[in-house]
Amino acid sequence: MKDIKRYGLIGYPVKHSFSASMHNAAFQALGLSAGYELLEIAPPDLPDFLSGLPVSGIKGFNVTIPHKETIYSLAKWNSLDEGARGIKAVNTVRVGPHGELDGYNTDWAGFSRHLTELGIKVRRAALIGSGGAARAIAYALARQNATNIAIFD
Repeated sequence: MKDIKRYGLIGYPVKHSFSASMHNAAFQALGLSAGYELLEIAPPDLPDFLSGLPVSGIKGFNVTIPHKETIYSLAKWNSLDEGARGIKAVNTVRVGPHGELDGYNTDWAGFSRHLTELGIKVRRAALIGSGGAARAIAYALARQNATNIAIFD
């Protein structure tokens, strides 16, 4: 039997998330030998989680509240994509065969794609919140040449 590749979602709390159900259904439908877990990591435990990755067997994970911004500055990155560097927040991590970490921010790209597909050009926007996802939206709007972005937190 093939080894099952482990993936997951880190955050605190994550018990309410449907991510595991959705990803596991997709893995099964695609015939992939993979599993997706909810990994509830309290903020003080994030450094230990990161240091244990090389022996954990985890191949990759998504990042949610409250870790998107913290993991950006805390992890030792092999590489970071343009969005992660610009936003200073990471929501997707690939774990290499030797524990090296590649960080990505897909929030801004998804938001931008949605606007593009709908043909929407935003010039003025108000964002409520200033966390990792809000930062990603502000980044996407700025790249789309929005001239006025107000952030309320």
